Amino acid sequence: MLLNAGAALVAADMADSIKTGIALAEASIDTGKAFQKLEDLVRFTQENG
Repeated sequence: MLLNAGAALVAADMADSIKTGIALAEASIDTGKAFQKLEDLVRFTQENG
């Protein structure tokens, strides 16, 4: 999961390397930010179907 997220961050120009992307993804998971984004997406799709 971290490798895919890290690669996605590089593709989105949010990280300059896979290693940096993995570190950013790991921090997002550890702080709960990734889970909050998931909850936001679920809420959005339920409201806007």
